[in-house]
Amino acid sequence: MANQRPRTRNQTKIKKPEFVGWRTTDDEEMARRRWRGATEVESFEILGDGHAPFTNYEVPSTSGDPYQVEIRALAARENSCSCADFHISRLGTCKHIEGVLHLLRAKKKLGKKGTQSPRIEVYTSNDAHRQLKIAIPDHGLLPDGLLDKVTTHCDALG
Repeated sequence: MANQRPRTRNQTKIKKPEFVGWRTTDDEEMARRRWRGATEVESFEILGDGHAPFTNYEVPSTSGDPYQVEIRALAARENSCSCADFHISRLGTCKHIEGVLHLLRAKKKLGKKGTQSPRIEVYTSNDAHRQLKIAIPDHGLLPDGLLDKVTTHCDALG
């Protein structure tokens, strides 16, 4: 008992997922990462340029080396993290991403800005295929004519 961390407010509100052995589904593993993010990630620093919540964050780690988290979407698993678990598991999430999302919800910083970034982004997908993806934001957030220009350029690429 002496080695256990003191209970935080988050731990009393979120029920720990129950697992038996190593045979878990992806959904169970994602639930585990959501729980760990909500109970273990206590802070972050915004590194981005003011488009929060869709920006870059730095999450402290116990090893001393912080992790870089990029939030691109609130509903889809299109975010990324520099931790090994994110890159190895191929779940499209980790405790650092889930922790940032949890803290943003708790601080009511998600607002009504839509469910994805207002920026057009090119990045590598998180799935097993590791394909190049282009994120085009909600049409209502784009300046007039920009979507047509991007679509034309993307069609020309391929």
